[in-house]
Amino acid sequence: MAPNQATTTRATSTEPLDESGRRVAIIGAGASGLAAIKCCLDEGLVPVCFERTSEFGGLWRYKDDPVEGQGCVMKSTVINVSKEMMSYSDFPAPENLPIFMHNSQVCRRLLSLKVLS
Repeated sequence: MAPNQATTTRATSTEPLDESGRRVAIIGAGASGLAAIKCCLDEGLVPVCFERTSEFGGLWRYKDDPVEGQGCVMKSTVINVSKEMMSYSDFPAPENLPIFMHNSQVCRRLLSLKVLS
């Protein structure tokens, strides 16, 4: 596993533990799961993300054909929190994005965190 990368799996991980032996399970690769992965990596922990779908982004990933039991945003959803408030201090939103982003822009931002392998 590359440094600053998380493992994602749909089953039990076989990744070896690091020398500290501190591996952390993260449930879901949506907004909260990706933030948890980033925090673990920042603290030198080894995150292992368990995602039930084949895609990352969670609710922010719009689907034309929703899957029973899986939520997603509506096609027209726009966030009600400014991009500045939902940005990471070390990963600010670019100036060219609108203050209140469309769901597709939020999803692209989440996926550009570069914490997944």
